[in-house]
Amino acid sequence: MIRIGTRKSKLAIWQANLIKKKFDHLNIKSDLVLIDSQGDKILDKPIKLIGGKGLFTKELDKALLKNEIDIAIHSYKDVPTEIDENITVCSVMKRGNPYDAIVYKSKSNKVDFKEFKGVATGSSRRKAQWLYRFNNHKIFPLRGNVDTRVKKLNLNNWDGAIFAAAGIERLNFSNLNYKILNWMTPCPAQGSIAIMCNRNNSNIISTCQKFNDEETMICNTIERDFLKNLNGGCSSPIGGLAKIKKNTIEFNGEVLDEFGQKRMSINLKAKYDKYSSLGIDASKKLINQGVMSLITKK
Repeated sequence: MIRIGTRKSKLAIWQANLIKKKFDHLNIKSDLVLIDSQGDKILDKPIKLIGGKGLFTKELDKALLKNEIDIAIHSYKDVPTEIDENITVCSVMKRGNPYDAIVYKSKSNKVDFKEFKGVATGSSRRKAQWLYRFNNHKIFPLRGNVDTRVKKLNLNNWDGAIFAAAGIERLNFSNLNYKILNWMTPCPAQGSIAIMCNRNNSNIISTCQKFNDEETMICNTIERDFLKNLNGGCSSPIGGLAKIKKNTIEFNGEVLDEFGQKRMSINLKAKYDKYSSLGIDASKKLINQGVMSLITKK
């Protein structure tokens, strides 16, 4: 029996059940183990004030190390770039929609975001990116799982709220009005699901490797290298997205100050067989241009 550790939100359970079905296809029995994360318990404070890196993963990491679960399922964007040396990412599923989306209250199909007065988000990156484009808007703090945030949007007078598009699409919110924000460079590894396990559990690693999507893993590695080399985390206004086009990998990265007043970006390409340092190279170029002055010191 494979014990699959997951957070308790609808999206987390959806993702864990996706992995469970993979085991079912291999005729391997598995079951979900629901675990509360610190990020799910504390909803009245910004992420950066209650732990930042690892806020949604620490409790599952502890369960792995105590052998209370065999694998942990995460939205890969929530996984810190530095993890316990005894834990490894053993597989990454084929990526979903990597972009952000704005859920809005207007029923019109021709929404002009310039006319909005304010939107809600708990993400420092989304806040900075939105303000960089719409500097006269007000940003309202918003925390909680997808369901909770949708309810808060409906209860408040905000014009809209920003979500990860993959979460909306996976939970099939057919009654929501939303648009994909492909002009916003997403969080590294957004839209991807990671399977983590104990590094010494060779049987689990071997089995989970059967689910691994190589192209997603390559793109996520580039994006996370970029983030790590800038010493960033989920509370940093840093975006990174790699895409594979035929024999070339293209990476777009950007860094903003926390108020969305300044922005630095980079676009780099590499041949498919020479991508290993692409994310690091991109970060080094921005560092040489002075990007660290934009990143809030923790």
